[in-house]
Amino acid sequence: MITRAGLVLAALVVLGTPACGGAGEGARAATPARVERAKSEPARAQEPVLVCAETRESVPADQIARIEIHGARVPPELCARVKHGIGRSLDEQRVDDDVRALYADGRVEDLIVFREEGPRTVLVYAVRMRPPIVSFEIQGADPSGALPAGVVLERPEVADPAIVRVMTSDATREMQDAGYLHATVDFEMTPRDGGVALVLRAAPGPRAIVRAVRFEGPSSERARELSAAMRTAAGKPLERPALERDVLVLQADGYDKGRLTTTVAEPEIIESDGGAAVEIVLRVTEGPVFRLGKVTFEGDLIGPVKTYERDFWTLKSGAIFSRTVVATDIERIRAFHETRGSVVDVNPSVELDAARGTVDVKVRIEQRR
Repeated sequence: MITRAGLVLAALVVLGTPACGGAGEGARAATPARVERAKSEPARAQEPVLVCAETRESVPADQIARIEIHGARVPPELCARVKHGIGRSLDEQRVDDDVRALYADGRVEDLIVFREEGPRTVLVYAVRMRPPIVSFEIQGADPSGALPAGVVLERPEVADPAIVRVMTSDATREMQDAGYLHATVDFEMTPRDGGVALVLRAAPGPRAIVRAVRFEGPSSERARELSAAMRTAAGKPLERPALERDVLVLQADGYDKGRLTTTVAEPEIIESDGGAAVEIVLRVTEGPVFRLGKVTFEGDLIGPVKTYERDFWTLKSGAIFSRTVVATDIERIRAFHETRGSVVDVNPSVELDAARGTVDVKVRIEQRR
C-alpha cells in the first residue's frame, strides 16, 4: 500500500474476510464501513494506484481531496463504482455503499478502506482482485466427453469459488432432474502462473429408466385413466420436472371430475440396478364426487343476475363440478365486461357440503381501480 512520508494517520477497517465454504461463500459483512484513525502507519508493500477523483483546489483538511483505489490488476472501470465524491467530509454511509458496490462487481475478493491525512486528505480503497483463470478443463461426463443435454458448464469470468459452486450445484441438479439420480459435479482450483487453474469434474452416472408406474388408491380402471394423462411412463427416462407436472395433472383431473378433495402424495421413487431403473409409486386419494349446488353473483355487476346465469355460466345446478368449466365461465364473464369498457377481476369462492355432496359457488366481480 502506498503511504505518504511523514503521515502518521491511517485508518484501517477490514470490511470482509475471505469466504470459506457454506452457502454464504462470497458474501461480505453487512456491518457499515467505518474509517478510523490508527496510531501509526501500516507497513504495506508498494502497489499500483488508480486515481478515481481529485481536486486541485484548496479544500479544508477535514474534506476529501483525492480518492484512490490501490491494488494489482485493478481495472479502470472499477472507479465508476466509487460514489463518495471529493470536496466533502468523510461520509461513512457513502463509504459503506462504495464497499458494497465494489464487492458487487464480482472481481473484488477482499478490501480495506483507510484515510491518509496531511495537507490533502486521501480516501483509499485497497482491494485484492480475484486471480485470473489461466486454464479451464472439464473432466468426466460420458465416454465421448459430452455432458447430458441441457447441462451447461462454462468458464466463469473470475476465479470466485462461490460462483463456481453455484454453477456446479445447478449442473448437478439439472442432471438429477433429467434422471441421472446419482450425478455429481465438483471442482478444484489450483494456483498456477499467477492465476488459477480450474478443473470441473462431472460424473453423471447411469440414467434411470422408468420400469413401472404404480397407483395406490384408485381402482384399476381409474388408474389406467390417470396414467394416460401422464408424461411419465414405463420405458421412458425419469424426468423429475415431468413427474412434478404429472402430480398437478392428477390433482386437476380430480377437480374436473367433481372430486374436490383429491390429494396426491409425494411420489415415491424406488431405485434398482444401481439407479439405472426406477419404479414410481403414486398414492392418490380422490374422495366423493361433488355436484354444483347454487351459484350467486355479487359485486360490480353491469346487468341483471339472470343475464350472468343464462348467458355466461354454463355449469348448471346438479351438474358434476368441473374446475375447467368454471374457469371458462369466469373468462366469459371477464370478456363480457371488457366489451362494455369495464376491466374486472372475477374471483370465485366455494363452499363444500360433504353431507349433501354439493358445492356452492360465490362469484365476486370487482372493478379494477
